[in-house]
Amino acid sequence: MDVIDNINNSSFLWPDKAKVSMEGRTNIYCNAYESERHCLSISAQLLACNQEATSGGRCYKVDTEMSFDDVPKRTVVIKICHIFCTVVVTLIAAAMSRIITQKMSSMLRCKHWLRFLMEFILITLHSVFSVNVANAYVEYVCCVMFIIFGLIAWWKKCDQRARDREFHFGHRPQVFTLLRATISYLTVLCILAIDFENFPKFFRKTYRYGVSLMDTGIGLFVFSMGIVSQNFQKCTDLKRLLFSVSCMLTLGFARTTILAFINYRQDEREYGVHWNAFFTLGFTKLIGTLLTAVAKSDGQLFLLGMLVLSTHEIALQSGLRLFVMDSNLPRDTFATANREGLCSLPGFVALYILSVYFGKQFRTKETATFSNLKKKLKLLIFGTCVNSILVILSIMTTGIARVTCNIGYVLWILNIASGMSLLYIIVFDIALDTIWPMPSAKQSDRNDYCTSSSHMHPEVPLVMEAINYNGLTFFLLANILTGAVNIYLKPEERNDAESVLILMVYMFLTTTAMFILYKLKLRIA
Repeated sequence: MDVIDNINNSSFLWPDKAKVSMEGRTNIYCNAYESERHCLSISAQLLACNQEATSGGRCYKVDTEMSFDDVPKRTVVIKICHIFCTVVVTLIAAAMSRIITQKMSSMLRCKHWLRFLMEFILITLHSVFSVNVANAYVEYVCCVMFIIFGLIAWWKKCDQRARDREFHFGHRPQVFTLLRATISYLTVLCILAIDFENFPKFFRKTYRYGVSLMDTGIGLFVFSMGIVSQNFQKCTDLKRLLFSVSCMLTLGFARTTILAFINYRQDEREYGVHWNAFFTLGFTKLIGTLLTAVAKSDGQLFLLGMLVLSTHEIALQSGLRLFVMDSNLPRDTFATANREGLCSLPGFVALYILSVYFGKQFRTKETATFSNLKKKLKLLIFGTCVNSILVILSIMTTGIARVTCNIGYVLWILNIASGMSLLYIIVFDIALDTIWPMPSAKQSDRNDYCTSSSHMHPEVPLVMEAINYNGLTFFLLANILTGAVNIYLKPEERNDAESVLILMVYMFLTTTAMFILYKLKLRIA
C-alpha cells in the first residue's frame, strides 16, 4: 500500500478518489490497495491505517496534538486531582448552606424566598470563585473544610449516633438530586465563565488527548441521565423515551439550523460541523435505553456496558482514533464532517449503560440499617479506588480523550461521579442527617411543615432542588443568557471584580427562573 501524508481533496469513504502524483505514479490512499481499484470496507481501512502507523508510516499527517506521549503523565494526574477539588467546592458550599439555613429555621419559617436567596449566595459565591479568580486555592479550601468537618463529626459522635438510625434512599435518593444539580450548576456556570480572561486556560476543552474541567460536562450529563433511568417495560415507557429523545434531537436540529442561519462558526473539532451535544445526548439515551432493556439482571447490565466499551476501544485502537483526530482530513461527507460526534457515540452509550448500573445500586424500597449502608459504602470505596487505578493506567497507556470518548475518558467520568457520590452520602446522608436531622412532617407543626415539605427532598438545598427539577430548561436558558452576555457585555474585556459580578447576576437570573418553576410545580424539561 502506498500511503501519502495529505488527503488533499479526497473523500475518505468513497472509492473514486485515487490521485496521480506529479511523477506519474499512482498514489492510493489507505482506503484502497494499489493493485485494486475498489474501495475497502471501513473496518479494513482503519486496520490498514493502524498497520501502517505501527510500522513507522503514517496514513494521515498527524499533528503533535494527536499524541498524548508529549504530555507528562504526572501533569495529567495532578490536573485530574485539581479538577476534582474544584468540583468538590460546590459540595462543600451545599453542605454549608444546609447547615446555616437549618440553624436559622425559626427565622426562615415559611419564607422560601429568603431561604433560596441565602442558599444562592452561599453556593454560587463559592462556586464562582472556585472556577474563576480563586481557583489556585481549591485544594487548600477542600483540606481545611474537611478537617473542620471531621472534627465536628468526631465531637458530635456522629458514628455512634448513626448506628442507631435507619437510612432511607428510596426510588430517588437525595444523592442523585445533589449530584445531578451539581453537574448542571457547574456546567451552566462554566459555559459563561470560560469567556472571561481570568478563567483558567487549562480548564478549556481539549480536542485531542488531555483532561480539563470543560471536558467533564458532556460525560457527567450522560451519567446524570443514566442514574435516574427507568426500567423499560411497558409501551408507556417507550412513549416517554421517544418524547424525551425527540425533544433533545429537536434542540439539536434547532441549534444547528440557527448557527447556520446566522453564519456562526462553531469549533468543528468538538463534535463536528453539524453535530452538537444535544444529538449526542439524544442518541445516547435512545440507544442506551434500548440496550439496557436486553439485560435481565444487574450483572448482565454491567457486562453489557463493559462489552460496548471494550468494542469501542478496540475500534479506536484499530485506527478509528486516527480518523477522528486527523486535522487534515477534509470534511466533505457527512461522516467525515461529523466524525467526532459519530465516532464518540458508542463510548457515551457505554458510559450511559454503566451509569444505569451505578444508579440501581442505591435504589431501595426498604430502609437500610447502618450495617447495610456500610456494606454499600465499602463497595463504593473499593470501586472508586479500583477505578482510580484504572484511570492512572489509562493515562499511561491509551490516554484520555473526550473527543473519542475512549476507555480512559469513560473511566475518568465514572471516577468523578463515584467520588462525588461517596462524599455526598457521607456528608449529607450520614453526617448532616445524623447530627442535624431535618424534622419530619409528623414532628413539625403546621408552620414548620410549610418550610420543609417541598414536593421533593427537604434535606436538599432549594436551589439544587429547583435546578434538578428542570435541568434541561436550566441549561437552555443559560445558553440564551450566555449569548446575550457575549454580545452586549464583552466578557473578554472585563476585570476580576466585573467578571464575578456578571457571573453572580447571570446565575441569579437562571436559578431564580428555575425556582419559580419549581414553586409552581411546572416541569418543562
